[in-house]
Amino acid sequence: MQPLVLYNSRAARPGEADGVDYHFRSREEIENLKAKNHFVVMDVRGDLQALDLQELSVLLAKGDVFFEGNPFVGRALQTSPCSSRGAPAECIHVPALS
Repeated sequence: MQPLVLYNSRAARPGEADGVDYHFRSREEIENLKAKNHFVVMDVRGDLQALDLQELSVLLAKGDVFFEGNPFVGRALQTSPCSSRGAPAECIHVPALS
């Protein structure tokens, strides 16, 4: 399985690394990603997070993909028109929260 690294507007926490845990960017930079068709941007508990659908498609072509984090990302993919933007809906699995 390959990790999918999301974009996040918050500052890195101690021990987190840019490009490993998240792509840490300013809120303004992530807001600007909304204009690009291959990004899904969502508000998650006051922070902006973004998912690059092109990156997701490249990773899915190589095998299974996972991301760690909140369930908002999976739900956003399930309810957005992402299948026409690069992420096939049948590839998205959101496990039940325990």
